Amino acid sequence: MLYFEQLTLRRGAKLLFEHASFTIAHVAQETPALPVAAIRYIMQGDAELTDLEVQLADAETRADSEALASLHERMATIDGYAAPARVPA
Repeated sequence: MLYFEQLTLRRGAKLLFEHASFTIAHVAQETPALPVAAIRYIMQGDAELTDLEVQLADAETRADSEALASLHERMATIDGYAAPARVPA
């Protein structure tokens, strides 16, 4: 990470900014080696979506039609079915 304090920048005689402070950070662009696909790894960052998926699987196992209806409604509300399409390629 780079930290800049009291930075002044000019282009020729023109002052672009003066006494500026900012930070430049770096984030790795690769996912760690995991047993799940990269798209699943990214989607797990959405806590509500992940929780709904777990609850849906449980409701399906129990054949709880009321819970399934409620959970599918919530999934539609958060646009959870389109989540894989929103993951950047």
